[in-house]
Amino acid sequence: CYPEKVQGAVEEYAKRNPNADKGALALAADAAISGAVGKRFESVGDPTGRTQRGNDYFVMVAQSGSGKGDAMDLSKPLAEHEIECIEYWEANVKPRLEVEIEDLERTVKAKGAEAVSKEDRIEAKKEAAAKQKELSNPPRLILGKATGSATMERLKGGDETVFYRVEEGADSFRTLLGLHNQKGVADADVVLAAWSGQPINSDTISSGARASKDPCAAGWWAVQPSIWEEVLGNREARERGLFARILPYEVERKPYVADWEPVNQQPIDDYEKALRRLMGTPGNNGWEVKIPYSRGALEALHAFETGRIEPLLNDRAFGEAGRSIVLRMKEHTQRMALRWAAFEDSKEMTPDQVERAAEVVNYLVTRVLERINLAEERDRIDKVEKLEEVVSRLERETGKATVNDVRRSMSQSKAEVEQLVAENPDRLRIVEVRAANKGRPAQRIELVE
Repeated sequence: CYPEKVQGAVEEYAKRNPNADKGALALAADAAISGAVGKRFESVGDPTGRTQRGNDYFVMVAQSGSGKGDAMDLSKPLAEHEIECIEYWEANVKPRLEVEIEDLERTVKAKGAEAVSKEDRIEAKKEAAAKQKELSNPPRLILGKATGSATMERLKGGDETVFYRVEEGADSFRTLLGLHNQKGVADADVVLAAWSGQPINSDTISSGARASKDPCAAGWWAVQPSIWEEVLGNREARERGLFARILPYEVERKPYVADWEPVNQQPIDDYEKALRRLMGTPGNNGWEVKIPYSRGALEALHAFETGRIEPLLNDRAFGEAGRSIVLRMKEHTQRMALRWAAFEDSKEMTPDQVERAAEVVNYLVTRVLERINLAEERDRIDKVEKLEEVVSRLERETGKATVNDVRRSMSQSKAEVEQLVAENPDRLRIVEVRAANKGRPAQRIELVE
């Protein structure tokens, strides 16, 4: 399904390390393409009038020894490009800015015959401040952690783009979930907004007020299975839409293989050359390319939407978290097809690119939906068991367990408690008890014997 040059590079990387998973390597290559296209490529021609960029978030779930280092190497050209851009900036842009700032400051301070008008002096101050800000923000792209503060700092430079490249993603995800500090919600908001391209305003005591009008973030994280289980089990992560913006791939443990084959470097070079073309060259990477949908591409996208996405949305087996993931399948497919069109140097998106992208998205999403459903079922069981414990305790202590007393004990709404009881009629029931000569009946929850 992946572009031919990606498949070629993956085959050679797999020869270098036969224990690496080809699916995970292909995912890492797609993540690199996602980071390389940045804001430069955009889809046009959607009947809804919406445009899409090609950025996405990817997670490789794998134990040590599963080829995480090899997967990370597939995005090495992005890190090398960043270094080249900084070197170019240091040699060409920084000296020019310093001279221009000096000239503007001289204009502001000028007296006597060289003095300028008050209006010109104010304008020179503004221009000097803007250039000073530019001087403090060399072009950056790569970020090794996904905190809100680090993201906002990186978005200041260049064209407000960032590529998370994280070989050990435990700290990043724990921070996003608020497990390392009390600012987890803010961190998650920033990272999710950067994926969506929504304006971000951040104001913290340590960093002050910062904003990004048009962010664009892509990323690749590798995490251990135990960390991924922790993330899947976090209800807030599911409810906030974290999984709807991630394309995860879980590597299955295979028997260790000691053999290796000679590597043909040419397919790797071809892949890296195509990747570099997407990023341009230092000092010449601010262009934009609009890639239109062909008619066939739109038809393929519609077929995927009606043939796969719509039936999934009508499947009542999914909870809200699963539904939010399914609702993003079309967008993931559009983003993937766009970046593959850019990578393959297509003038328009083709039906083949959309169909291949849809196949990959469907495979990845189907697997994560299964995992989300299991996590939500565990949550439901935990809630029922907690409800039973609360009912038993209240009956022991007060002789009754009213709906209001139960909901207060569980910190849930009356509707949530009633729904939980209704979903488990074999374990719980609500009965109405009317006291003699008293008003409305009281609702009590009883355990089913």
